[in-house]
Amino acid sequence: QVRPTFMSHEWRRLGAEGLRRLVEHMKKQPYAPRVVGLCLFAGRAGENYYGGNELNIFTNEQGQVDAKPREQWDVGDFSAAARMVFREFLVRKYGTDEALQAAWRRPGIRFDDILSPARFRSEEICDILVSAREPATAGSLRNPMEPGIGALPMDYFQCFSEAMIDTFAAWGKAVKEASDGRLLVGCYYGYTLSQLYTNLPLFSGHTAVARACRTPYLDFYVAPPDYNPSRRAGGDVRAWNIVDSLRLHNKLFLYEYDNRSFLAEMMPKTFSQRETISVFRRDFAAALTHNTAFWWLDFGDGQRGARSLEWFCDPAIADLAAHTKRVYDYALTLPDRSPSAQIAVFYHGETHTGQRIHPPTIPLNVSLGRLTLFDGVQRIGAPADLYNLADIPLLAKSGRLDQYKMCLFLNPFYLTEEERQSLELCKGNGRTLVWLWAPGLAQVGQPLSPERVSAVTGIPGIRWREEGAEPTCRMVASNHPLAAGLAPGLELAPRPMPPGSVWSRFGNVIAPLLYVDPAAAGPETEILGHWVLDGKTRPEMGAFCVREFTQAG
Repeated sequence: QVRPTFMSHEWRRLGAEGLRRLVEHMKKQPYAPRVVGLCLFAGRAGENYYGGNELNIFTNEQGQVDAKPREQWDVGDFSAAARMVFREFLVRKYGTDEALQAAWRRPGIRFDDILSPARFRSEEICDILVSAREPATAGSLRNPMEPGIGALPMDYFQCFSEAMIDTFAAWGKAVKEASDGRLLVGCYYGYTLSQLYTNLPLFSGHTAVARACRTPYLDFYVAPPDYNPSRRAGGDVRAWNIVDSLRLHNKLFLYEYDNRSFLAEMMPKTFSQRETISVFRRDFAAALTHNTAFWWLDFGDGQRGARSLEWFCDPAIADLAAHTKRVYDYALTLPDRSPSAQIAVFYHGETHTGQRIHPPTIPLNVSLGRLTLFDGVQRIGAPADLYNLADIPLLAKSGRLDQYKMCLFLNPFYLTEEERQSLELCKGNGRTLVWLWAPGLAQVGQPLSPERVSAVTGIPGIRWREEGAEPTCRMVASNHPLAAGLAPGLELAPRPMPPGSVWSRFGNVIAPLLYVDPAAAGPETEILGHWVLDGKTRPEMGAFCVREFTQAG
């Protein structure tokens, strides 16, 4: 299949030349003073997806979305241009062939082999990337020390994502140079949280969001809200990018506001003028409070018939749009619009590269993204800010970390030593830290180890059960404030893949299952809930626990 590749120096060069000519042309036009910037579209649907997914996902005879068996999946880019960019990535990271061999656990591999289809075979590498030859019982995290593989898939997927943002940065630089720095430049990028809870992590190349925050050549990023019933009244606001990291780095997030009004003939939609106005107010307020913006996008189709109706052609919607503009204008006059939340949530894009792309990763990530972050955090009655894990040192250095009384770590499962050390900056000052699943279980250049989870969290006695299970935590009697209102015997059991759903065949099994051994955790660790296996409470396997630390540790 012929498709564009973001991993191409030539495409970057040609794109930059074309954009320079475009800007030079526009500078000579009477409308030039009214042009504030350019939004760049490329890739699949103009939303900057890599191609390939359309080969793996299809509509079956029953009219449902379906997927090929994983050993038949197509993933990655093995063109000559892509091989060159991947080789450059590896040279920058490792420096020598010997370091590459050690990281990949693959004796004899050399940088130049990446350029050779005979020595770096696309079929073999694709099988590694999709874990085609691994047992279905394998856990979510890849083992960085696996012989013959090591960090190969992690490196590939990281390069895959960084190459996309590097391409747009090259084009953004061309626009800024041609416009003498006057024009803003942005693109569709940062479909990040959707990768955390959909069935296709890694495939869009949108995990390098920390890098996207740091390029000086891109000013804004665009993404739509989530396409599901949460768009209706009573739902939450699901921005896909890490919006508060963008704010921290003086970038703007733009909602592609394609919410379907009561006039639309496309789902998901609202069903009355009253519901539409209520939902739009909610969404505009969310955008305003995080210093983000939005533009209107109408998918009305054709010249006649119900689908041709303009979604926003209603007096009440027009009045709300005008009112919202006045509110935004007023907000821009306020002297301080900095964050005021006391909860910080941290996301780690690079962890995706260390996860297998099939179950049990899918139910795990859906539990973290959809059930915990969106359905949970956004409904607790207190605001929360969302950052990239890479921003912890900057938040600490600037003093902004001090305002947060609680830090929730969404997915720091595959870390570098530097990233692991940055987590220490969040400890102390009476701050509550919330850890989910297996923080630090995988580390670059190290085997998987539950002892590393103990080192990250400070909770001794963390063990693992490599065999997966559907997670069910049964609460115990406790006077701890965290257990207030939770009756003994209450079961907390996330089931993100309900029976009858399109992806129910993925199941809800999580692997490995991390737990706290009460005998090894010590009296300072209070167990609030135990795992339930085969319908029986396992008192030797703590599932939910709390440990308090003094300022001295």
